[in-house]
Amino acid sequence: MFIFGDSHANALKNAAASLGQPVHGGILGAGRDFNVAFYSRTGNDFRFARAETHAVYQDYLRAAGVDTAAQLRMPILCLFGMNLHYLSRQDVWAAFATRPRDPGQFLSGAVVRETTRAMIEGALRFYEDLRDMGHIVYGALPPRRTPTISTGSLPRIFLLLEDVVSEELASRGVEVIDHRLWSLDSDGRLRPEFAHPDPADVVHGSDLFGRQLLEQILAAHARRAGG
Repeated sequence: MFIFGDSHANALKNAAASLGQPVHGGILGAGRDFNVAFYSRTGNDFRFARAETHAVYQDYLRAAGVDTAAQLRMPILCLFGMNLHYLSRQDVWAAFATRPRDPGQFLSGAVVRETTRAMIEGALRFYEDLRDMGHIVYGALPPRRTPTISTGSLPRIFLLLEDVVSEELASRGVEVIDHRLWSLDSDGRLRPEFAHPDPADVVHGSDLFGRQLLEQILAAHARRAGG
């Protein structure tokens, strides 16, 4: 597997190491860096706009034994556009009305979808390009953590975006791995063992979360390959 990842890829890479799974790629930067205008396609490959990102990407390709993205002969996990804590921040959504008679544009399902498409336009195009190269592509939801104080995330919007972004990726031929059946408690909150153990980290999952998510991704691919 090759990962085009943001910081959430760290737990997955740790899990791969502990399981002895050959996983290439990894973190290319912060999630917010991979939403819009972050790359260009050059034939059978990508060029990332930031020179340091492109250099890391090329190192990942070399480690995988290839020169271009199109030459990869393994499933791809892409985490771009899944930085939901950032996409759900208050400064984006607070101006919308949540009731029809309130001032401002009503926050309907259509408005959420169109706004989200605009916010992750580059990421959606990246998934399309991966599929156009003939790759099997997986996406994965981030752990459900909505740190309202540190990031200004709106929990209600975060939950909406879980479904909206998943549907957008699915419509582009991406299989989205949904961990919510095992990662959430009966109240819909992330189970504490799946949250990063550092109290200062209010966004990422634990290594246990990464391990179970990686196992779910590998199982999904095994079913696909066997079917």
